[in-house]
Amino acid sequence: MIDLKKTGDLPHLKNLIYMDNNSEDSSGAADHFTIHMFSDVVAYGAEHNVDFPVVTADTAYTLCYTSGTTGDPKGAIITHGGMLSCLAALKYSDFKW
Repeated sequence: MIDLKKTGDLPHLKNLIYMDNNSEDSSGAADHFTIHMFSDVVAYGAEHNVDFPVVTADTAYTLCYTSGTTGDPKGAIITHGGMLSCLAALKYSDFKW
């Protein structure tokens, strides 16, 4: 990532989160990014609660982009209800991973 940052290929990436609090920045990442410790991010989140919106079955879950094999490419909206129905179908089917 540092090499990509130096060449300008990651202009929007500004922050790195180190998962290990014992990590030392021997790679020089601090010269190119703002470094955050994961434990500090978790502590900040614990102190700054966010109220999440109410989710219903009709709330958009994700967009699934099609290739356009039968027409123009487009994004199909997958709702929370649609995702849950797929997961329930897998759970109660004979499908084996």
